[in-house]
Amino acid sequence: EMCIRDRVCLRLGEWVQGCEDSEHHREEARNLRKKLAATQLNLSETRQELEAASVVASSQDDELGPECEFGRRVFQCLIDNKGVGYRFSPNFSDKNPDGCGPITPQVIVADKMAHGPHAIFVRCVSGRGWLPLTNQSGQTRCFEHLGREEDVNLSHYELSQGRNKLNGDWFQSKQS
Repeated sequence: EMCIRDRVCLRLGEWVQGCEDSEHHREEARNLRKKLAATQLNLSETRQELEAASVVASSQDDELGPECEFGRRVFQCLIDNKGVGYRFSPNFSDKNPDGCGPITPQVIVADKMAHGPHAIFVRCVSGRGWLPLTNQSGQTRCFEHLGREEDVNLSHYELSQGRNKLNGDWFQSKQS
């Protein structure tokens, strides 16, 4: 058995070791708090830089003038036979297979324009998706820009209704 003195020394040794560990943990906690404060400061500075860049970008957009705002634009389809298929995103490979895209001479109204990997696309306000302005090689125009919606008399054009062009019924009604 251990004598009382040995037990006291053992307990005292454990207590001293615990104190050393506590001091080590306190120092580590102080260092982590310093790193956290530096990271928060860096994050704050980055946010300020981002806001400043956003203000610069928006002021540059304002320099273009209202004639360069996209707004709502009318485009007329130039592709006959099966027309042009909608895409879920401005990417040729993201095609919607439903067969409901426009066909010549139909028109669509677009509210956004985006440059995809291989062409420029417009987003149809119908909510059906994106349409490429050219084919993937850029050699064939798919749409002609007619102008701003408020400047185009839509009664002179057939607005695409999103009917499926791939079934025979649509082609028969079109021919008659």
